[in-house]
Amino acid sequence: MVSAVALAGFSVGHCGLAAVEEKGGGKNMTEQPQLSDFERRAEHFAHTTAQILKLVNKEPGLTTEQIQTKFFYIYNYHPVIDNKLRKLRADGMIESRLESDGLLHWYPKTETEKP
Repeated sequence: MVSAVALAGFSVGHCGLAAVEEKGGGKNMTEQPQLSDFERRAEHFAHTTAQILKLVNKEPGLTTEQIQTKFFYIYNYHPVIDNKLRKLRADGMIESRLESDGLLHWYPKTETEKP
């Protein structure tokens, strides 16, 4: 029985599903192990996250939209940054504050002294 994925012609890579190849007018099912898109681009994502951290440290108090706009003007591309900001916050590198304008503003993490 041929799966719906195979009928649609999708390759799911290393997830264990087979890719569809055209050979001699018919379709052959072949295994094509490959890295996921995230694994191939992990270094790029880490670099983008470092650039976002650098921008937040340089200009504290920016909103997500302001960070996105400044990032584009500095680096000439639009990455998805909201998930990277949340990850940086979860890792304790930055913090967010809900300001009077109703928006989250991002700041470098400040160390608080514990008595």
